[in-house]
Amino acid sequence: MAKKGKISLVGVVGHLAGRVGVVLTALLAIVMLMSAYGGYVDPRSTSKFAMLNLGLPYLAILTMISAVVWLVLRQWRYALVPIAAIAVAWPSISKVVPLNVIGNRSRGAKTLKVMSLNARYFSYNEDANGDGYHDCVIFLLGQDADIVAIQEGRAGEFLANRPTVGKDLYDQLLKKYPYHSFCVEAMSILSRYPIKESRYKCLAEDSSSEVVYKIDVDGEELNLISLHLQSIYLAAEDKEFFVKNTSSRKLPDKEVIDTFRQSIGAKLSRAFASRASQAEFVRSQMDQLGPNLIVCGDFNDTPTSWAYRTICGNDMKDAYAENSFGFKITYHDSHFWLTIDHILYRGNLRAVDFDRYNVKVSDHYPIMATFEMGEN
Repeated sequence: MAKKGKISLVGVVGHLAGRVGVVLTALLAIVMLMSAYGGYVDPRSTSKFAMLNLGLPYLAILTMISAVVWLVLRQWRYALVPIAAIAVAWPSISKVVPLNVIGNRSRGAKTLKVMSLNARYFSYNEDANGDGYHDCVIFLLGQDADIVAIQEGRAGEFLANRPTVGKDLYDQLLKKYPYHSFCVEAMSILSRYPIKESRYKCLAEDSSSEVVYKIDVDGEELNLISLHLQSIYLAAEDKEFFVKNTSSRKLPDKEVIDTFRQSIGAKLSRAFASRASQAEFVRSQMDQLGPNLIVCGDFNDTPTSWAYRTICGNDMKDAYAENSFGFKITYHDSHFWLTIDHILYRGNLRAVDFDRYNVKVSDHYPIMATFEMGEN
């Protein structure tokens, strides 16, 4: 009889655990869906969905894991819940975690390689390997980009006068890129093709900026917009707080949550609202430009955010979403592992490759898209 009772107790515990698992799976699926479509809610009305949207890749991965667990346990009907949620959210998930196994094959047309890099004022790990040379400049010299759009990077005299650069190294950079433009607000461009025009616009009283360039690519006009949208400007203590509490294995208590909401959360909310307005202005500028357009830079927002969607509109394509495989972050500092740097395009272009370089020459990873021109 004791044995029978024991089996019954085990059965009851297992039954309760299964029910808890079902409830948690359903909650996870709901939260993931809210995250996937949080970018459709204007953050100027509420920032809650925008904050939730930041966690989409991680929530999607957890939802996929829950589906696998139920399938392993042969609980098919419970596995349908996360699978259905993933299917509904896939239009958003595929922008953040693209799964391009084959990618776009080259058709042999002329290529144009465009790199985007937030250089953090060329002051991040300047000489990490100790060879006496500026790591970021050495990196740029070693790549085959045709155009390099730089945000937060004074590539003029400021860079030339860095102790780890000097005249010889800087002359090599300008020889490689004979056409260049250096704005006063740390927006720079290096190009192998003539820059016919550059038009700067300050988007806020900080480093939020837009520069519109007109570039002659072998007789064909290319419009390129380099962006740096509103940062959240975390103080050193904010970053230290976030790193400490995201490194802990314990769940955050109420005090930690309140502190986050009052400090980091408040800054995020202001930044989301500012970027929404900035994105609308950028979009209005895009609508006045010719068909061949590349918009790149540090959006400080994800591929499913309100700001990104506003800029993308119905006419822009994403080189990352079309050519990459798997989740690739572009910002790596202070445990804020996010994809916030983008290269969008339209017109007589076709993205055939996308690279995210795993080099820490800034708090952002460099990204580069390869385009074929003459393709619709």
